Amino acid sequence: MFTPHATLAVEETIDGFVKSIGGIKISDELPVPPPFENADYLFRVAGVVIELKEVTTEFAESIGFKDKFINLHEKHYKNDPTWRPALLGGNGHTKEFSVDFIRLFREPLGRILKKANSQIKSTKINLPFEHGVGVVMLVNDGFKSLEPDFVRALLSDILLNSNSSVQCCIYMTINTYIDVPASDYAHLIWAPAYSEKAPDSLVAFIDKLGSQWFQHLESLIDPFDVSLKAFDSSILNGSKTIKKSM
Repeated sequence: MFTPHATLAVEETIDGFVKSIGGIKISDELPVPPPFENADYLFRVAGVVIELKEVTTEFAESIGFKDKFINLHEKHYKNDPTWRPALLGGNGHTKEFSVDFIRLFREPLGRILKKANSQIKSTKINLPFEHGVGVVMLVNDGFKSLEPDFVRALLSDILLNSNSSVQCCIYMTINTYIDVPASDYAHLIWAPAYSEKAPDSLVAFIDKLGSQWFQHLESLIDPFDVSLKAFDSSILNGSKTIKKSM
């Protein structure tokens, strides 16, 4: 029997964590309303600016997404009239279909990173903090229609091709648990994706930040039965979002 912990307020939880390890909540240092579009947190000594984004939208439930999904089925049926989805007695989705399906999520995830990139860029110019590196904490708190390994791969691809002010995006969960093939336990994840411009010092900072984060999380909820840490993102291959208690 898997029983999730009591729901934590994402922003409040991250605020408390950042302050507990010496970080600054930028809005606390600015007048109200802020004079520029600002990111959320600053680690001045480490040279890191962080923007928090909480994803609560189930993108696949939108009308626009459903239309694109129907068009995707029609496209693959046109290319192969013998094809049928598994629900209709066919062989199920092909690899090509899966690739196209994952691409449907690129636009909404890209919009989130683009907004974060703008906030980080503005913060670095106006503080000023020109030499700081940008990090996005992307907390999944309701988006369950695309599995974790695909989300992380998409984020990595978006970082490689755009958003020059963001050098790392941490895909993480606080209230949403993940089933990882390498483990018999449900897990909360901390999965960084880096741009090609990310310095080695940032990787070391993010690894330490991740360890501190899980220590902080355990202080808020019961200690974890097991802690699974790996620097190889392939550990998420085949992982599944736990959509309800088991």
